[in-house]
Amino acid sequence: MQNAQGLKEFSRFTKETFSVREIYAMKENMRSIGIGDRVMAENLGLGVSHALRAHYGKRILFVCGRGGKGAIGLSAALHTIDKADVSIAFCRSTDEIRNEATAFNYHMLNAIAQVQDVDENGIVKLERMLKSSDVVVEALLGIGMKGRLSRFMVEIIKAVNSSRKRVISIEVPAGVDADTGMPNVASIKADEVFCIYKSKTLCCKRPCCKPTFIDAGIPAALSLLAGPGDVMLATEPRSVRSNKYDTGAVLVIGGSAEYHGAPILTAFSVLRSGTGYVTIAAPRSAAIKMKEESPNLAVRMLPDEILTKNDIAVINGIRRNCAVVGLGMSPSKESLEAILEFMRHCDTPMVVDAAAIRAAALDKSVLRENMILTPHEGEFEALTGIKLDYSPLHERIRAAVRFAKSCNNCTVVLKGHETVVTNGKLLKVNMAESPALSTMGTGDVLAGLIAGYLSRHKDVFECAVAAVHAHAKAGDLLFRQKGIHITAMDVVDALPEVLRLFDVITRQ
Repeated sequence: MQNAQGLKEFSRFTKETFSVREIYAMKENMRSIGIGDRVMAENLGLGVSHALRAHYGKRILFVCGRGGKGAIGLSAALHTIDKADVSIAFCRSTDEIRNEATAFNYHMLNAIAQVQDVDENGIVKLERMLKSSDVVVEALLGIGMKGRLSRFMVEIIKAVNSSRKRVISIEVPAGVDADTGMPNVASIKADEVFCIYKSKTLCCKRPCCKPTFIDAGIPAALSLLAGPGDVMLATEPRSVRSNKYDTGAVLVIGGSAEYHGAPILTAFSVLRSGTGYVTIAAPRSAAIKMKEESPNLAVRMLPDEILTKNDIAVINGIRRNCAVVGLGMSPSKESLEAILEFMRHCDTPMVVDAAAIRAAALDKSVLRENMILTPHEGEFEALTGIKLDYSPLHERIRAAVRFAKSCNNCTVVLKGHETVVTNGKLLKVNMAESPALSTMGTGDVLAGLIAGYLSRHKDVFECAVAAVHAHAKAGDLLFRQKGIHITAMDVVDALPEVLRLFDVITRQ
């Protein structure tokens, strides 16, 4: 919680509304820091109970399902049972309860109160309970609803709607798609919605659902910490029928006579990310060395010893969904001018690193929303004139946010043990567990990983956060195996072990 305390002033840099995928990502991030489903259900149940204070003198019926939303409803009933006349209808088919938090709260309630099980044959029982209640708290189906509702659930929803009682839905009304606001074959007609943490997209699209916001008992600043949920957000499903041209194409522009290894590390990182096609465009002497390195690499040789404006036409003809620019490149005036020329006219998303950052420092007008800059503190000083060596996290955040805002909301990845990712509107901070990545070449690996996500996923900010977190996790994994004795290529090789946990394969 110490990190959350330090970040609390930046809580405004989070989204106002959450989509379903963003809610799942946040839940996954909470689990990763030890706030599991049972804790969440307990906190939210208490929040719901507090929000029901105006109804404590009435008869309150909790109608709960067997999923995560049901767990919150059961927890809320548990917290309300000493304050009001509470009854509980637990609606399920013959399937067993699979949600741990639901099972826990169900058994806790059953020990002190009579929970009425309602199955396919118990609709009449539910109708009697509804008739004898004043307020109905609906906790049947949440954001996880998929497909057409079962006949059993349709009957439950119709019974609640026909009761003409005041109905309060937790999270979203059962049967309503939380993203689109569209109803299923049946949906709860709620008088009020208790929104968890922040408003769902649905609340913006259906203003008739009056929202009341529930305190989740978790500091809002915790949502600024990057986690595995952010990797989930940027990971696109892969069809079993896909080929290399369907899974992204990245162009890596870089290399010089002195430094030919950086683009190689970047290209391998792109491939390890799951991208199907990567090409390195490099000056002549660097390209010769790269071609000898591995048969996995496609290298386009440029005619001169450094990048020049004459090369732009050739580079523009290379297949790409995004580009990575600047790695290992000559910092000569001619090369920097060529980089700027490419950046001015390239319409694909771009990762700007190393020499390209030095070029952008000369003309910041080339920076756009679809660009991700990956400066370390020295490069950030070249961009802004601000020296951040060993500065506190809040100073680094403020400087990064100001710069991103001033440069057309480009995304800035200010690298460090606490890496700051911001586009001036949103913010994430990734806390590494080890110093394993403080070795040469690991920044080139990060640039490739960001590009890999950019080649397949449209949200630039999400791509940057996902790559930063996965990159740090690979470093932490290696630290447990090898301590601080690792190379950048070790990080490349460790990426599959981290990323495969997020793979989604479809049959379409």
